[in-house]
Amino acid sequence: FSLDVLATYQLRFVARAVSQQTNATLGQQSVDFYLKVENEDLEATIAGGSSRTIPVSGNAYDINFDASASIDPAYPLAASGLSFNWSLFQVVSSSLTPVSLSSSSGATLSLSTAQLSADSEYLMRVNVSTNRSQSITAVASQTIITTSLPAPRVTLGVNLDKRVQDPHKKLVLKGRAVRDDSTSGNDDPSLALSWSSDATDFNISDRANLRSAIDARDLVIAPNVLIPGKAYKFTVQSTVFAGGAAAVGSASISVRVNSPPGSGSCASSPDVGVALETDFI
Repeated sequence: FSLDVLATYQLRFVARAVSQQTNATLGQQSVDFYLKVENEDLEATIAGGSSRTIPVSGNAYDINFDASASIDPAYPLAASGLSFNWSLFQVVSSSLTPVSLSSSSGATLSLSTAQLSADSEYLMRVNVSTNRSQSITAVASQTIITTSLPAPRVTLGVNLDKRVQDPHKKLVLKGRAVRDDSTSGNDDPSLALSWSSDATDFNISDRANLRSAIDARDLVIAPNVLIPGKAYKFTVQSTVFAGGAAAVGSASISVRVNSPPGSGSCASSPDVGVALETDFI
């Protein structure tokens, strides 16, 4: 059975002493305790990484934003119970200027590059809400850096359980690159990828830390090399040369490594008593 969020349940534990010869109950004691099911935060996410550098030169094309991996942990299978509201801002001197969107609802959103200026910074934000008993929301955002150069369109993905990485398991980062003039939008294996990390305690170039080649499209980081409790930012880039200039497309994502459980606490009232006589709460 399942428990309802925000509900309180009364549970009873019964202990019986039974005769081995007659199987008769010699005595019994019971204790009641209460369990309250608290809310769990929504998990909002936008596929493709936390930031991307994309070209806006040449013919306009659609950039796709996908928040369908967002979930409500209390009802992980009830995707229809989530609502999505998108907003786009241009970032100028740390100020956010709203940019009009033709559509702002749904788990996915398509945006034409014709709406974006070259060599600028934008922030795409999605607000995810749930229809369950209490209004709960979560926000995810993705930074978009535009360039006038014909840079590859790069995306970065990762599969995580509850948005954190188990330090004892391998971490797989999936980098993909598409040429700026591509009409199919499919990954182009001829575009080489390079990986980097902002961590000072983790060398991504050290072959001992990896279970794949350093330039692999699916970069596999070995188990037990990331420090529990820390956050790591990974970036994948693809570079082409146009007119002697380097056109760099990139995507980044931050991954938090799960911490081990900490010590809890247990208390009862009264502090002392007599077995089978005192009721403890």
